[in-house]
Amino acid sequence: MNLAAFAMRYRPIVVTVTALLMLWGVISVRTMPRREDPEYTVRTCVVSSAWPGAPAEQVEKLVTKPLEEAIDSIDDVDVVYSETNVGLSTIYVDAEDAVTATQIDNVWDKVRARVARVQMPDASVVPDVNDEFGDTDVILFCVYQQPLPGENQIREDRRYTFRELDVISEHIKDELRLLPGVAKSAEYGVREEAIYVETDIGTWSQLSLTTSQLQQLVQSRNIVASGGTIDSDVGRFSIKPGGELDAVDELDSIVGGAAGGTDQDGDQRPVYLRDLGLKIVRDYEDPPRLICRYTGPETSQPCVVVALTMKSGANIVTICEAAKDRIQEMQTQQQSIPADIAITAVSDQSVNVNKKISDVVGNVVGAILIVIVVVYLIVGFRSAAVMASNIPVVVLGSLALITLFGVELEQISLASIIIALGLLVDNACLLY
Repeated sequence: MNLAAFAMRYRPIVVTVTALLMLWGVISVRTMPRREDPEYTVRTCVVSSAWPGAPAEQVEKLVTKPLEEAIDSIDDVDVVYSETNVGLSTIYVDAEDAVTATQIDNVWDKVRARVARVQMPDASVVPDVNDEFGDTDVILFCVYQQPLPGENQIREDRRYTFRELDVISEHIKDELRLLPGVAKSAEYGVREEAIYVETDIGTWSQLSLTTSQLQQLVQSRNIVASGGTIDSDVGRFSIKPGGELDAVDELDSIVGGAAGGTDQDGDQRPVYLRDLGLKIVRDYEDPPRLICRYTGPETSQPCVVVALTMKSGANIVTICEAAKDRIQEMQTQQQSIPADIAITAVSDQSVNVNKKISDVVGNVVGAILIVIVVVYLIVGFRSAAVMASNIPVVVLGSLALITLFGVELEQISLASIIIALGLLVDNACLLY
């Protein structure tokens, strides 16, 4: 008994199986993980070490070569190659092709462990292992200030500082990080604060004080350490030393030396930094590491970018919609974001994913119409209807079956569906 005879003899069974298969396909389309690009395993990491001012030969000898020898001793590492410049060492580490996606994190953990054991020539040289090349931000929000409702421009007395803008964006980042499917959230364009000790060149030369000596003075004064504990009959108490610097004004109280004269007790009079003509200023890093700015039709303001990265197997459309709904809730219902703060999505990959899926649906409808028209002109409407009804059954059935292999809806799988659909239409037309 061939397949056609079996289908005619057991028609209720075939109809039921076909209906269940189509229902399975519809559910799969609505629940399948979606992303713009296919997920792949990056088997390369970068170990970068900065040693400002050191010549390339010294960096090669004391930083690059010891790190290369330590990393190359790992069994799962295939190739190690490096670039050494003035003040910078960059090492590329390629893992073996046999390393699977579930094992790659263990390989990078081994690299970090070996790198941490290598003694650097200076305490300021801290190697950084970066293995996050495969992470892609699915949506970007610009957080910037806008005029209050009813005003045309931002008043200078109400303009937010970089620090205040950072606090607001950090609150948004923390809220979005709790959404289901979000792997991590990050901020870009944050202006870090810094403390500058300023004076003219003549004062530096007269004091015979170098920046290294000044740094040692601050470190010896700024005590950040545990003071231990005291056990008593009523409990255990922690001791915190009071030497930590909490304010800029406290830097002025650092003793920079002693004067030649003596006081009533015969001790030399201490000389503080404020007595040496040094000006201590709290400001932002200059030059900044990264500058972010939002420019629209009516405004151009400095901003902080909040970016979200999705987890493996998550739905990019659901994540982006949930993020935008959460921001809308924070602005309107909770009102935890000031009214003069605007949050604009400048990059949303879910828009491209929805468009590509809509294109596939349009291609399916177009294929059905083509089959109906071509077959109808040749053999009539009945045969055309039979052939056209096969297309949604085949497409939905294929989508249902590929979920068993962990396939996601992304541009490569969607392209393969379109190609298979085109072949199906061609065969249908050639058959008649």
